[in-house]
This record gives sequence, C-alpha cells and structure tokens, in this order.
Amino acid sequence: MIKLSFLATCFLACFLVAGSSAEIYRGIGPLSTLGGVKKLFPGAKFNKMNPAWAQEDDAMYSVSGAGIQGTIIIKFHDPRPFFKKMMEETTDNNSKEIYKDFVEDSEENSLSVSWVRWIPDAPFPVDG
Repeated sequence: MIKLSFLATCFLACFLVAGSSAEIYRGIGPLSTLGGVKKLFPGAKFNKMNPAWAQEDDAMYSVSGAGIQGTIIIKFHDPRPFFKKMMEETTDNNSKEIYKDFVEDSEENSLSVSWVRWIPDAPFPVDG
C-alpha cells in the first residue's frame, strides 16, 4: 500500500507541474476539468474534435455559441489510458481497484486543460 501511495503522490506531482503550463482564458485555467468548463459556458456547443496528431491521452473540444465571439479550442489531458495501463500491469488487487476507479471516471471529471486557444470570427490587425 505504501508503494501505491508513493506512486500516486509522484503521479499527482508530475500531473500538477505539467498542467500548470496551461493558459487562462475567460475563466478556463490550468487543471480546469471538462465539466468545469461546461459549467462556465452552460449554453455553449461543445464539439469533440479528433486531430490527426492526437495521442491516446489527448482530447480536444471546440466551444462556440451565444456569448462567445469566435471559437475556443481546448486541448485536454486524459489520464485514463495511463491508469488503464497501470491497472493491467499490476498484480495487487487493491491497486487494481483504485486504478479501475480512475479508468471508469467520466470525461467531465477526468479531462483537464492542457492549453486554450481563441480563434476570432474574422482576422484583425495586431500592428498599427
């Protein structure tokens, strides 16, 4: 159990450091979850995107709708593939149960913001 606690602490520390590099835009900040972002924009349309370069632990959504000028693109990190791999590799049943809880968590709770981009409806000059 101590081994699992140590592993979880190390993973959380790495996850927090990696996630803290995200930008902040309209209340969307580092480590915001998909569910939290949906609460910020309750009337918005969330469209899941599948870019060709995406890895197994990437998720991307475009956000648009009333009150949003342009489109917000958000790349999320999904830790569930990592936990699935850990669950498959461990032989300890207690650890398997803990990993299983993470693997089966919803997208709304699992996905956390990696970066945010805003795409305006029309180009605008940034230099006089």
